[in-house]
Amino acid sequence: MPKFHARRAVILGCAAAALAVAGETIAAPLAIAPAPGIRLQAYNTYGSLRRQTVAIPAPTTFSIPVEIPAGARLIGGLAVPDRVWKKSVVEEANPVRFRVRFRSGEETIALYDRTIDIRGRADDRRWFDFGRDLTALAGRRGELEFETTAVGDAPTSPLALWTVPELARCPEAGPSLLLVTLDAMRADHQSGTGYARATTPHLDAFAADATRFTAAYAAAPKTIPSIPQTLTGRYFPAHGPVAALAPLLGPGRFGRRRAIINNPHVRRWLDAQEPGFDVRTAGELDAHAITSEALRFLSAAGRCRTALYLHYLEPHTPYRPPARYARRFIDLAKPTTLGLTFGDVTAAWQGRYGPADRQRIVDLYDGTIAFVDRQLGRLFRGLARRGRLDDTIVIITADHGEEFWEHGQFFHGQSLFDELLHVPLIVRLPRTGRARVIDDVVSTVDVIPTILDAAGHPPATTDGLSLVPAVTGATTHDDARIVFATVSDAEPRTPFRHAARSARTKLIRHIRDGALATYDLTNDPDERQPDATPPDARELRSVLDAVRLRIAGTGYQVRLDSRSTQATSYVLTIDGRAPAAAGDTNGPSPPVKLLDVDRLTLEASDTVLVGSGATSLTIRGQLQPGEDDHLRFDIPRTTGALRIALTLDEAPAPPGTLRVGATTHADGAPIDLASSGLDELPVRQPASADAPPVTVSLWRVPIVRGAAVPPPPSPEEEARLRALGYLD
Repeated sequence: MPKFHARRAVILGCAAAALAVAGETIAAPLAIAPAPGIRLQAYNTYGSLRRQTVAIPAPTTFSIPVEIPAGARLIGGLAVPDRVWKKSVVEEANPVRFRVRFRSGEETIALYDRTIDIRGRADDRRWFDFGRDLTALAGRRGELEFETTAVGDAPTSPLALWTVPELARCPEAGPSLLLVTLDAMRADHQSGTGYARATTPHLDAFAADATRFTAAYAAAPKTIPSIPQTLTGRYFPAHGPVAALAPLLGPGRFGRRRAIINNPHVRRWLDAQEPGFDVRTAGELDAHAITSEALRFLSAAGRCRTALYLHYLEPHTPYRPPARYARRFIDLAKPTTLGLTFGDVTAAWQGRYGPADRQRIVDLYDGTIAFVDRQLGRLFRGLARRGRLDDTIVIITADHGEEFWEHGQFFHGQSLFDELLHVPLIVRLPRTGRARVIDDVVSTVDVIPTILDAAGHPPATTDGLSLVPAVTGATTHDDARIVFATVSDAEPRTPFRHAARSARTKLIRHIRDGALATYDLTNDPDERQPDATPPDARELRSVLDAVRLRIAGTGYQVRLDSRSTQATSYVLTIDGRAPAAAGDTNGPSPPVKLLDVDRLTLEASDTVLVGSGATSLTIRGQLQPGEDDHLRFDIPRTTGALRIALTLDEAPAPPGTLRVGATTHADGAPIDLASSGLDELPVRQPASADAPPVTVSLWRVPIVRGAAVPPPPSPEEEARLRALGYLD
């Protein structure tokens, strides 16, 4: 039983099992039992949601008996929260001194000492990581003592947070990982690929000692689903129960993992994954702050194997680089309505900016790239100075590009043209050949297979290919690769579409009407004029259909069957804004999103319209006698309700038209997504005199291909997304 005194708690009997850091074990959290004044809890402060902490008032000391394993490193973190129960405590908080000691008999060895002053130093309002090499103490028994004391005379006794400390043994078990994604970074705005401006000198210098893929394409033109696609290696990664990041972060993989990001979309998706990263965000965490946080994490980790994922929000809107970067590429002699910042995406969409303003927007975008490039240079130097660069898999890429009116619009998500899909991809593997430039078509879904291969981990089921053979020179040039992209998280300006492309041709398929547009990229690299007979068109269509077939028989299925003896026009509406199902006392649920819509057997004249926020579908078509029309979609939840309405030849459908699973459903009644009846296969009914001329069947086929789905954004996240140009 733990002993607790006014200022000291001794946690007994917890070292032997928890601290057996041997064999393949990488890290062992120190077992800490709750005691009076000591709380073990997941504490959400300074943008870190996953941190399991020891929360104590200052002053308090707790000690843990240990026997130090050979080659061990003590790793932990500490913070003084700026809010307690949503109330700011900054102005009342004393500075807090954190100390760690090792006591053995009469000997005391100081291991760590830091004072945090959140009232006097704004930079102290964050988590501090620390690590200490315990090699010199190997084999010794004693106690690790964690002490907090308040300094000063402020009225509040601050709450002090320790992360649950770990003893890590760091054998040479394989390389570490650094994965960097740049938000909205176009490949053709890198100076190292022929761009006229010196936007990326640090990235170019790094690429000169790595492998640069000049024809890399994102699998989507928006952060979601592009980042989930990149981190799972799957074209359709979402909406399923399987742990998406397990191939990368599961048992026996990287011992310590951290994600440092400042995009709400990425944060919400990562927070839903288990196993997952220890996710860090903090307010307006810019490229400088992300790099600083990353280097502190690497310093604390010492020799331990790490997986570090950085998502730099720059160069995404708003463009607000430091002034010297903002001025770097602008022509001050040209009059514009803009200054040294830009963030009004809606105005750009509405066509309020003329040529001079548009050029200023591009200038500021390039300045933002130069700013993040400088921080990448800091990151690369930090890796080298810590002796980690040659033992780390480093991959630099982007989630998507940015359109600057090449096809009449601004921002991203609205098309599948190359200004939104062509992204940087630079790969540096430990102890491999350098300075390669590869022009083969590759995809961001290749990132995870490449990491697993380079790290010596078992391969996973993905849609991508390992690029290790290309990086090491084991394969020759391959111009036959075809890659896929999709827009599937609908907004009014981002209609559902699929695309497949080779080195010579691109094919884009519109979900609304099934129309196909093909582009001869050899003669029309800017994708200005669709070509009816480009090379590879038939093969591209076959590949695109094959990718679609992977999910065609999964998710929610809707089929209209005609028993009429004449053609019947119809309008079918599936509404995810239905009220609560009968008997549900919890009130209306949030709207249900209908995602990854695909027309399976609809005719070219049939249309599929996705409503605002992807919360409804309207299908307009015509059924010939004996014909069926079939489509599918996903719903990223198991709760909520749908409502289905059908008109036939402009009149309400007769009773008995709708079937949910194998049973008839009352017309107009909400369909409860929790109902097990949705999992029953429909049975085609024989024709009869009293049967309705058309039946609609809705059923669900379980999906086991994806990842956990994040909750809806909070009001704070919605405000942040609006500032980034989303949520018009």
